[in-house]
Amino acid sequence: MLDRKNPQNYAVIDLTKNVLVNTAIPKANHAALRAGFAGYPPNPHWTTSKYLAWKTGSKWRKALANGEMTVRSQDGMLVPLNNKQDSPKNKLARGKYAQFYRNFRQSAETLAAKLGR
Repeated sequence: MLDRKNPQNYAVIDLTKNVLVNTAIPKANHAALRAGFAGYPPNPHWTTSKYLAWKTGSKWRKALANGEMTVRSQDGMLVPLNNKQDSPKNKLARGKYAQFYRNFRQSAETLAAKLGR
């Protein structure tokens, strides 16, 4: 999803209260990344770099929902599924977080509907 860069440029950020991610996206674009992960629409006034951060967050949200990514139970880090051992304990954790994500998504949609977005 992102080109590999110098590891010193990576930062751990909160996508949600319980989900962290390690990314090289600049700090100025973290809000757009979170908005994409939360399922909000892009802002038409954003710069290209903010839109691309939003798009990355949106892709991560879809990958998590499709089972291509998972949230590690040890530290809450969002990681591609192929970086994780598929032990029965880890499969159980994926199911737990998949349910968490569905509940989170429903809550976000309900809130957006109440706010008229």
